[in-house]
Amino acid sequence: MSIHLYEETVNLKNKSEYQEIQKFLANHNLTFDPVTYTVSILNESQELVGTGSVQGDVVKCLAVRADCQREGVVFAKLVSHLLEYLHLKHIHHCFVFTRPEKTESFQHLGFKEIARVEPLIALLETGQPDLEDYKEYLRAHKRQSPNIG
Repeated sequence: MSIHLYEETVNLKNKSEYQEIQKFLANHNLTFDPVTYTVSILNESQELVGTGSVQGDVVKCLAVRADCQREGVVFAKLVSHLLEYLHLKHIHHCFVFTRPEKTESFQHLGFKEIARVEPLIALLETGQPDLEDYKEYLRAHKRQSPNIG
């Protein structure tokens, strides 16, 4: 049996749409932080099964309804949609802050973990140039400083 999912851009200026996302996130112990773009994923019954947002180069406020989490399809669709949105905005490198137990889901989609504070938060990135590129740049441009007195 195949499931049909639909992506819908959320009008953040529409109070009812905003409140629907806010309530959905609250049910997942998340707050709806300031964002510039939000997408919702609806099933064939037009029920909200997932949402995710972007603020600058940060993917945030991602949540998937519990009964839709097992296969990862809704999550992958959300992240793919948000990355495509960022690419259209000429943002080719982005970050996500998530709970440490959720990092594997992002890693399956090409994100690399760059920092973690157990049990609170993990920081991941995807795209180019990445943190490794920047560290290499710094190594290549390292200058010796004169000895100070």
